Amino acid sequence: MKATQHKIQLPYTAAANGAGLPGQQQAVARSLEFPLWWHAPFVAESGLGAEAIMMIESLIATRQMRADDIYITHSGDAFDHKVLRSFSAATRNMLAHRQHPQQVADEWMELLFPAQKETQLQRLADMHDTRKAIAVCHNWFDCWRRAGEMPSNMPGCPCPLSLNRTAFTVARTMFETAGLPAHLADHVKAMDEVWVPTLFNKETFTKAGVDPAKIRVVPEAIDTDLWDPARYSPANLTRLGLVQATGPPAGPNASLPDAAMLRGKLPASGQKKPYVFLAVFKWEARKGWKDLIQGFTAAFKPSDNAVLWILARPFMESGTDFDQKVRRFAASLHNFSEAQVSSRLPRIYTSARHLSEEDFVRVYKAADVLVIPTHGEGWGRPQLEAMAMGLPVITTNWSGPTAFMNERIAYPLAIDGLSEVRSDGDPNFFQAFIGQRWAQPSVKHLTQLLLHVYR
Repeated sequence: MKATQHKIQLPYTAAANGAGLPGQQQAVARSLEFPLWWHAPFVAESGLGAEAIMMIESLIATRQMRADDIYITHSGDAFDHKVLRSFSAATRNMLAHRQHPQQVADEWMELLFPAQKETQLQRLADMHDTRKAIAVCHNWFDCWRRAGEMPSNMPGCPCPLSLNRTAFTVARTMFETAGLPAHLADHVKAMDEVWVPTLFNKETFTKAGVDPAKIRVVPEAIDTDLWDPARYSPANLTRLGLVQATGPPAGPNASLPDAAMLRGKLPASGQKKPYVFLAVFKWEARKGWKDLIQGFTAAFKPSDNAVLWILARPFMESGTDFDQKVRRFAASLHNFSEAQVSSRLPRIYTSARHLSEEDFVRVYKAADVLVIPTHGEGWGRPQLEAMAMGLPVITTNWSGPTAFMNERIAYPLAIDGLSEVRSDGDPNFFQAFIGQRWAQPSVKHLTQLLLHVYR
């Protein structure tokens, strides 16, 4: 992983021989007084889980910590086997070998069947490491322990699973609106330290009553050895599960754009390669998917050589029929019939397929620009990934992305002020946002930016 040089004190001593980071001697990390016990949704469709893996692997790879000083617990979301299968062998090995033996909270231990309880207690007895740990709660607020509340019964919750084995608690978190709901702020206040990705959340958390002395700004990062456009060829589109939602049928079948065209090869007819706009997000109102459809269908006609790919992860009860959701919304937006959605709108494709990180690298390689008109972000990982891949980025000029994005290196999307968050009637709407304020991206400016980069 590429790293910038900073004068920081690291918990290791330099060895006399051996290979370390470029230009450095081999570094041997010292054993710590308190190991880390990292609770996160490691094996789930979760940005928090992906970020936690990146942080742990980076700490070990740069020898800032020994692997023996890090334990993990899958926490805060259901275990997803397809996500596990998508990991590299090295990541699977790390997750398998660093699991903490405690799998249920102290409070739930007495509720286990006798055989389960005996197995759990034996695993803990066999744990040779008796040090108390620093618990890193890298999951949703409601998973954290708070005095007077019943522990959450989500997998791996509450965090930490055991107070008796914990010396200090750290929350790694973020929130995407201009404030923080009181009940979430109370959970943050109960932690000993809080890691947020940007100054945006340091300010919003402080306004919500969190002691600024316990807040640390810890930016997100990506592996630029992986996110390197020179190392990968464009994606094989048949692996993406793209389904056409709007526009005239195109490609070898009506559900797929022409793979040869979208990999940069001119088809026999001489038709130009389509210009591919890419959107990557989990399916929720906050990501601004309706604003995206409104802007894209205002900017382009069916005859234009532009396509939009929406690669979305299911969220809560969203389902996976994203093509139908786009089609219905576009029809309602323009007062079109089913036939008119196909004949009078530009081509939009959606996919709900889970992709490995390497597959996503190839997707970015196949696209021309990333566009996410979000209402608010804690950070903006897809935006940073796209920038690492050399893609132009159009995204809302507010909240997390402003930490690494400006008009010299991206296309910041103007906002029409802040608006109060109200449910749009979708049962999937995230209730914690209601009553907060978030950005309203300018659809007019979005339309202008889409046409600008296209032309």
